[in-house]
Amino acid sequence: MSGLSGLSGPAVAATPRRAGKARAVILVWLWGGPPQMDTFDPKPDAPSGHRTPFSTIPTRTPGEHFTELLPRLASRSNMLSVVRTTMLFADHNPLPLSGQGGPAALKDEPSFGAIVARHFGADILPPFISISPPGTSSGAGFLGGPGTGGGRFGRAYDPFEIKCNALAQIDLPKEMQLGDGMSPARLSNRRTLLRDFNAAKRVVEAQAATDHERVFESAYRMLSARDAFEAFDVSKEKERVRESYGRSSFGQSLLLGRRLVEAGVPFVQVNWSTGTDALFEGAGMGWDNHHNNFDLLASYQCPLLDRGLSALLDDLQDRGLLDSTLVIAMGEMGRTPGISGRGGRDHWPLCSTLWAGGGVKPGRFIGRTDRSAGEALTEPVTGSMIGTTIAELVGLDSQGRGEMGVLQGGRTIDDLL
Repeated sequence: MSGLSGLSGPAVAATPRRAGKARAVILVWLWGGPPQMDTFDPKPDAPSGHRTPFSTIPTRTPGEHFTELLPRLASRSNMLSVVRTTMLFADHNPLPLSGQGGPAALKDEPSFGAIVARHFGADILPPFISISPPGTSSGAGFLGGPGTGGGRFGRAYDPFEIKCNALAQIDLPKEMQLGDGMSPARLSNRRTLLRDFNAAKRVVEAQAATDHERVFESAYRMLSARDAFEAFDVSKEKERVRESYGRSSFGQSLLLGRRLVEAGVPFVQVNWSTGTDALFEGAGMGWDNHHNNFDLLASYQCPLLDRGLSALLDDLQDRGLLDSTLVIAMGEMGRTPGISGRGGRDHWPLCSTLWAGGGVKPGRFIGRTDRSAGEALTEPVTGSMIGTTIAELVGLDSQGRGEMGVLQGGRTIDDLL
């Protein structure tokens, strides 16, 4: 689902909308399932064999703690809220990105990014951009899978997929790169030729031709407005800003995400990895810590997450963008309370999610879990509730959701609003 599909203009007009508190969304997708009890919901009194080995540290919210692996985020709890009772799948399934959960999930439902993109409509830049690290992982992948793109909305609402490495070098789809000797004038001539060609085959391939034309027209607008590409050029940032995010593909991708929402992109998804594997350190490593959980968390995963996400919140705040930009960090599941004989934690449906900006009340810790952070003691938050809350914050109310045919009957996470 890569290439130019995510550049397409809306197949129908954007849904008429009221003003929302959030004008943009950055969704940080922590593919693999971070362990809630070793990060945002520590239980120092858990039984032996369940208890995290990491110390707890106070956040700025009285009575609430993170583990010692997240000192920067702990010191910024006044800027964010944590939902500790999110209940999703207990396997590597990207369907939570479309607000789904349980055996009745529909694989053709549009993702949150597609819903927000359709709500706001297209401009010069794609309305839904997905950023991933370079390379691939041998673990379960999610790009292009059910629940990650336009679904029944059609390919026009798939994400525009790009890659960003630790040097902030951006890998755009080859279709977006002007080849040697390709001037704007030659591009314009090719545009005319393509229009003639599409007109000739419209009789027999009406729908396919329409879709292709829509993709090409959006690509042409972007290529013709070369200033639009400046949003992708992280080198224009001051060195101290780039350094604050960390010189990792994840950190620089978060910085790129900030540049894109600042340029008017309504939905940016920053993917920690493209696969779930946690058997090695590197850009393709996810959070699937069946082995060596504690070493991976302490040496690699949490330091990168703590630094990058904290820098994003600070940067958005400094630029006056946090109030209008909703930031969510979530994975598809959590980890088991019990520690396995391999020194890891296995799949578990309960997890923690982080929310900030975009109209979210900060400093909240929502939901209570048992002494091992394995069971919810208060009503769980579902994928549908996540999606409905996002929709409400961007101004897509129940009437708009009904007209769009998404998240119908969904409830918001009221304690966040």
